[in-house]
Amino acid sequence: MIFAITLPIIGTSQAVFSYALGPTWLLAIFIGGPLMAIFAVNIAVLVSSRARDPRAAEQTAAVVILPVILILFGVLAGYIILDVTVMLAGFSALLVVDIVLIYLSARLFQRETILTKWS
Repeated sequence: MIFAITLPIIGTSQAVFSYALGPTWLLAIFIGGPLMAIFAVNIAVLVSSRARDPRAAEQTAAVVILPVILILFGVLAGYIILDVTVMLAGFSALLVVDIVLIYLSARLFQRETILTKWS
């Protein structure tokens, strides 16, 4: 909301304003953001259930950002063109991955092991 209000104030053109509030970026914000958050949390849970200490878990879970960075560089270089169709396909795949990760995280997470073995 604040972003939409400040776009005309900072002097963006009408084309930039309409693109920034178009369906592609609204999908990314309202569907992609939550799906990526679920993905990151589940990866962190999976990694922490297998790691020996919190530092190792944190460093290993940080690797999850690499696919996002690769996609960002692909978009910036022009190799990947984001439109509604591509984003919906990607979000559909991410939804399936999230469902599998939620199942795996629930099965593999052992709170007692983390509490007793981590120092």
